[in-house]
Amino acid sequence: MASSRLESTVKRLEAKKIFELYNEVFQGWLNDKIIEIVPREELGNDCHYLPHRPVLKEGSKTKIRPVFDASACVSGNVSLNNCVEKGPNLVELLPIILNRFRENEIGVISDIKKAFLQIEINKKDRDYLRFLWKLGNKYVHLRHRRVVFGLACSPFLLAAVLELHFNTCLEKAKNETSYVWTRETIKKLKSSFYVDNCVTSVKNEDALLYFRREAKEILRQGGFDLYEWEYSRDSSTRSAALVLGIEWDKQKDTLRSITLMVEVGNFPNDNIQYNPGDHLGVFPCNNENMVDNILRRLENSFDFDTPIDLQIQKQVHTPNGIVKSWITHDKYQGNSLRTLLTRFIDISNPPSPNLLKYFASIAACEKEKSRLNQLASDSFVYEDWRHWKFPNLLEVLEEFPSVKPYAPVLLLHLTTLQPRFYSISSSPLSHQNQIHLTVAVVQYETQGGNGNVHYGVCSNYLKNVSINETMYVFIRSAVNFNMPDNTKTPMILVGPGTGIAPFRGFWNHRQAQMENMKDIEFGKIWLFFGCRQKELDLYRNEKNKMIENKVLDREFLALSREPGTEKTYVQDLIQIEAMHIYDMLVNQKGHFYVCGDCTMAEDVYQTLKHIIKIHGNMIDQEVETYMLSMRLNPDICGFVICGLMFCDQFSICAVGNLGICD
Repeated sequence: MASSRLESTVKRLEAKKIFELYNEVFQGWLNDKIIEIVPREELGNDCHYLPHRPVLKEGSKTKIRPVFDASACVSGNVSLNNCVEKGPNLVELLPIILNRFRENEIGVISDIKKAFLQIEINKKDRDYLRFLWKLGNKYVHLRHRRVVFGLACSPFLLAAVLELHFNTCLEKAKNETSYVWTRETIKKLKSSFYVDNCVTSVKNEDALLYFRREAKEILRQGGFDLYEWEYSRDSSTRSAALVLGIEWDKQKDTLRSITLMVEVGNFPNDNIQYNPGDHLGVFPCNNENMVDNILRRLENSFDFDTPIDLQIQKQVHTPNGIVKSWITHDKYQGNSLRTLLTRFIDISNPPSPNLLKYFASIAACEKEKSRLNQLASDSFVYEDWRHWKFPNLLEVLEEFPSVKPYAPVLLLHLTTLQPRFYSISSSPLSHQNQIHLTVAVVQYETQGGNGNVHYGVCSNYLKNVSINETMYVFIRSAVNFNMPDNTKTPMILVGPGTGIAPFRGFWNHRQAQMENMKDIEFGKIWLFFGCRQKELDLYRNEKNKMIENKVLDREFLALSREPGTEKTYVQDLIQIEAMHIYDMLVNQKGHFYVCGDCTMAEDVYQTLKHIIKIHGNMIDQEVETYMLSMRLNPDICGFVICGLMFCDQFSICAVGNLGICD
C-alpha cells in the first residue's frame, strides 16, 4: 500500500513540478536528524510503513509539507492509529482554557515551534514509523526519529512530555526562594496548553513581560521554542488572531461572535399566532458555492436546473406474483437537482458508512476504494475520521477525487435538511405580522483549530439572506416557557449572551400590556444578563428604555471581561440577591426562567438550590423535592446549537420575508 501510494504521489509531484521541493523537506529532516535511513541489516525487522502525501500551503513559510496517514490500512486489517493509545480527550480542556484566557486583564497566546519534532521516539518503536521515498528508480527506506503529526497518540505524547517537564522544573525550583516567580509561571504553564498552543492571561503589562521571559526560558530548558507571541491591545502584529479556532480581535480584546437581530415579516396570514417564549423553525438553504462545487463532481447526463422526477421502484406481492411499478419519490417532487441540494438535502454533515460504501463501489482509484471500504466497514476508524475532520459532502468528494457519484443514487443516500429552531425575540402585541430572532452566527475550525473552516448552516444563511427573499418557517409552541397568565406574578429572567433572545419578547409583550391595560396590576420583572463587555450587549439601549418606563424593574449585568470591572457571572449576581429572589419565588409564587447553554443553566440551578436550602432552612432532600414543585422554566441548548426544548406542539406557520439588523 505504501509503495503504490508513493508511485501516485511521485507522479503528481512531477506533474506539478514540485518533486524537488518535496524532496528538499526530507533532505532537511535527514540533516536535522528528524528522520533517518533504515540500516540495511534492520530492513527485515517487524515494521509498519506510513503512506504520505504533499500538502501545499500558499502564503505559508513552509510552502509544502508531507502529511502521513496513520489511519491507512489494507482492507481487512487495522491501521496504526487503531493500535496506539490515544490518551485522554484533550477537547474537554477547551472550555477551561478559554475561561482562563478571559480571566485577567491581558490575554496571551503563543505556540511551540515545531512542537512534535522536538520529541524523540524510542529507538525500538521507530520501525513502526517507517515510510518510503524514491530517488531515481530506487526506494529509500526511512523512519521517523521524532513524533509524527497525524498519529492519534501525538497530542497525548506532547501533553505528557510537557507535563513531565513542568513537574521536573517545579521539583528543581521547590527549595530555591529566588525562583518564586518561576514557580508561579510553571504552574500557569501547566494549565495553559492545548496541544502546542499556549493560551492564558495576565494581570498587567509588567506581568506580561515577566511571564513571557520566564515561560520562554522554562520551555527552552526542555528543548522547546515558545514563539509567535500575541496579546491584548498589541499593535505591533496583526489586529486579529485565532484562539483555539475562535477569532480574537486583539485591539478590542473580544472573541468574535457575530450576533444578529433578524426580522421576519410579511406573512401571508396577517394574524400570525405565537406567544413570547415560542420558537421559530427555519428551513435554511445550503451555501451556494458548496452546492456548485458538488454539482461539478457528479456523473450526470441532464441539466442541473431542470426539474427532475425522481422515482423509486415499488414491489407489491400479489397472488399472481410480484408486481413492480415506479412511483415518484414523495420527498423530492418536481425540483431541479440544484434546488434539491440547496433547500432539501443535508450536505453539511459527514456522510454515513452506507454512502461511503457506495462511494467505494464507484471509486476509480484502488487506493481510494480501499480507504473508503475501510471507513465504511470499520466503525472505530470511521468515528475517528468523523470526529477529527467532521467532513461535509464536498470535503469527502475532494478527499476522494476519483469518486463521481450518480446524482439519483446520491440523493437516496443523503438525509433531509432539518429546520433549525430559534427563540422568538418579539411580541405579537408590539410587532404585528413580524417575528424577530436573535441569532449567533456560528463559525469554527475542525481538527483542533488547524482544519477547514466550517459555517453554521442556518445562522450563516440568515446572515447572508437578501432583504425580501422568501423564507420557509413555522411556529413551535413552548407552553412551558410562556409568560404566566396572571400579570401579577413576578418573573425572574436569566439569559446570558444570546440566552436573552426570548426575554426581549417578554419585555416587549409586557410593555404592550401596560399600554393597553392601564388599570391592571403587574408583577415585578428582574433580568439577569451576562456578556463579556458592555459594548457586546446588543439590546442595551432598549433595556434602558424598558427600565425607564418601569417595564423592567431591575437589570443585573454580569461582565466577564470589562476593563476595570471585577469579573462576574449571572450566578454570582443571583447569589448576591438571594434573599429577594427567595421572597419573589417562594412567598410571591414567582416564575423563574433560564435560557442558555447547559453549563450555565446547571450553575444557576445549583445556586438556586443553595438559596432555597439556606433561606428555606431545608435539608438536601427537602430542597430537591421543593425544586421539583417550583415554577422553573428552562429553555436550554447544548454546545454550539442543540435544541433541548420543553415544547409539546407546533403548527405550520407560513412563508415570510426577511430583513436584517446588525
